[in-house]
Amino acid sequence: MRLAVVSKFSPSVEGITEYARHVVRGLSARPETDQITVIANRTAADPASRRSDVEVRRVWSAGEVSLVMRILREVGRLKPDAVWYNVGLSMFGETIFSPSGFALPLITHRLGIRSIVTLHERRLDQLAELGVPDGLVRRAVLRASVRLLLLSDVVCVTTDQHRRELEQHRSPGHAQIVHLPLCGYDSPVLEPAGDPTTILMLTSHAPHKNLPTLIVAFRQLRRRLPAARLLVAGVDHPRFVGYLQSVKERYGAEPGIEWIGPVPEDSLRPLLRRATVVVVPYRVATGSSATVHQAASAGRPVIVSNLPEFRSMAEEEDLWLEFCRRGDPEHLTDALEALLTDPARRGAIARHNLESARKNSLAATTDRYVGLLQGPTASRSRTTVSGWPSGALSR
Repeated sequence: MRLAVVSKFSPSVEGITEYARHVVRGLSARPETDQITVIANRTAADPASRRSDVEVRRVWSAGEVSLVMRILREVGRLKPDAVWYNVGLSMFGETIFSPSGFALPLITHRLGIRSIVTLHERRLDQLAELGVPDGLVRRAVLRASVRLLLLSDVVCVTTDQHRRELEQHRSPGHAQIVHLPLCGYDSPVLEPAGDPTTILMLTSHAPHKNLPTLIVAFRQLRRRLPAARLLVAGVDHPRFVGYLQSVKERYGAEPGIEWIGPVPEDSLRPLLRRATVVVVPYRVATGSSATVHQAASAGRPVIVSNLPEFRSMAEEEDLWLEFCRRGDPEHLTDALEALLTDPARRGAIARHNLESARKNSLAATTDRYVGLLQGPTASRSRTTVSGWPSGALSR
């Protein structure tokens, strides 16, 4: 199988790019894939490259007029058997040309190329809380973008709650909708304990990720546990360039905080080993959390805000998460103290979540993608609509 992948692709741990990098790595090791080409965004940090059977071609930039034509030109050159689109709703930028990117799966589907979409975001009703300009027109554009994605062969989403919501908009000829949970990227293993009072926040930082609330809670925690440390790791969310630096300028003198910055792939597991507890204190979430899955696969307990997305994730994947009230630093302080001072509870959480991590491992995720990318076994032609529920064009 010759596979094209359309995704943002970055060498650092950054949102959906991390997911793409690891799933591509898993797919490249499979005998079913002969060639994988990533049609990626341009970035000065990582030019076009090739390693073994994976080629990264950086041909598009978010928001540019020619985005769709540049990607389609590469697809035409590659003549792949399938295209996998790894999509976030802000992936193609914020200009008037950006929504055209969401038509790509429909176009390649109509060209007879099996087109699989992974959609990482679900909430369209909390744009203001996400720091995105809100309004009837913007919401209508986002809804139209999602409906375009539903005209591909398969749309994968990371929570079953999102799958059920999209099923309400599915009609004959629309994509098959599949719940495919996020996964950890390294082998699930209980990493040895490090410093017993170290907290980690790892994310692509934005105002709704709520780092200042965590810092306030940490300041209170230090009065009770003076040895406590906070590791702040990750990069800015693409929509909020400079945000993390602004928080650092405000709180950089706080004792006990270590500002890690970008985390290369080979530094992620060592960073998790340093942590006792991982915290996801968001005010709002747009879907599942890669940070939670990374922590679970390393045997690190996680405290999360009590949000519907995290409740769904915990129930659907049998994850043991510790919940705290959203935006409440006092409650977060209490939750941190309780977990940091209770090694027996941390151990029970770690053992429980490792079982979930093994069921939703990178290998299991790769298995699902191979099946979805190969599609039905019946032969297909490029002009006949198959009996597959998505109405996939055959070749």
